[in-house]
Amino acid sequence: MPVIVLAGEEDLSLSRRLEQLKSTLLAPQWRVVNFVKLHKPSLAAINEAASTIPFGQGKRIVLVENCDFFTKKRSKTEETDDVKTESAKTNKKNKSDSPTNDDLETIVASVPETTYLIFSCPYNFDSSLKLSKAVAQYAQIEEFPKEKYFPGSKNLKLEAFCRQEAKKYNATIDDAALQYLLTSAEGDLRQIASEIEKTSLAVLPKTIITYDVVVNFCSPQGHIFQFIDFWLAGQTGQALDNLKELLAQQNAMPILATLQTMLSKWIKVKALYEQYSDPPTQSGKTTSIKPSNTEIAKQIAADLKLMPFSIEKDLQRLKKHTASDLVDKRLQLTRLEYAIKVGQLPGDHALTMFVASK
Repeated sequence: MPVIVLAGEEDLSLSRRLEQLKSTLLAPQWRVVNFVKLHKPSLAAINEAASTIPFGQGKRIVLVENCDFFTKKRSKTEETDDVKTESAKTNKKNKSDSPTNDDLETIVASVPETTYLIFSCPYNFDSSLKLSKAVAQYAQIEEFPKEKYFPGSKNLKLEAFCRQEAKKYNATIDDAALQYLLTSAEGDLRQIASEIEKTSLAVLPKTIITYDVVVNFCSPQGHIFQFIDFWLAGQTGQALDNLKELLAQQNAMPILATLQTMLSKWIKVKALYEQYSDPPTQSGKTTSIKPSNTEIAKQIAADLKLMPFSIEKDLQRLKKHTASDLVDKRLQLTRLEYAIKVGQLPGDHALTMFVASK
């Protein structure tokens, strides 16, 4: 189809698809003249650009970037303008900016086969909108929703993406490095791709990206987990040095939010561990058979719907801490967060107090 809608919040996948279309459809020697980019254009501008035939060989691409015609981010006023009776009441400028179903349908239905009209939408496609229904009759809809990632959970799609990115540089990435990357980048594909490119070059002439390599070479956002490891291990001096580096890159609130999230998870993990590590009772007597940490980790992983690998790693980190200790630390952190928000303490001072306290 000569009309394509690329819509979604996963900008890396969307931009790569756009580059693929450009390389496939445009003749290299005519690329400059046959590629037209429009930003917030009027309907008249879209119609004029889309109805023009290409110069020389290949196709012509008209890209409407940052388009919000077909997405949920459109305002209620704009959605109301979809109705012809409402659009008739607006002035000429507003009518051009907020197309009616018939206006847009007329344009997309008349795009010549030699020209590709591409709408690039930075938000997820909303099929319930009238404009979306109108364009879907003539357009190829390609959706790029952002993949949700929860730390410690298994996401085959994101894992496959990491391995494919490493393969581009003739490298492989081990499981521990992969999980660290996903967690530190919170599943953001653009950041993950950048980190894999950087680490694959850093390991040359070797071709394996390991956990240690990722920790050493990834961006400061990833080093927050290194800081947390120092804190959990009771290495206060190193934790404070690492915290200082982090605070030089960002303010205290994202660090505090990550600590809150991790503490909440660890309280559940440690509470379940303490529950499962007690041997079962038979007729009021305690048996001497205790489940192994691996068995307990599998039980906890099943309860929390997380990966056993992640739980085992957390249990190793938390071996010096009880569930009660972690609850106390979270309450302390919550009080410090309140003090920051009401202006009683600067964020960096509050985090320093938290790390230095016993």
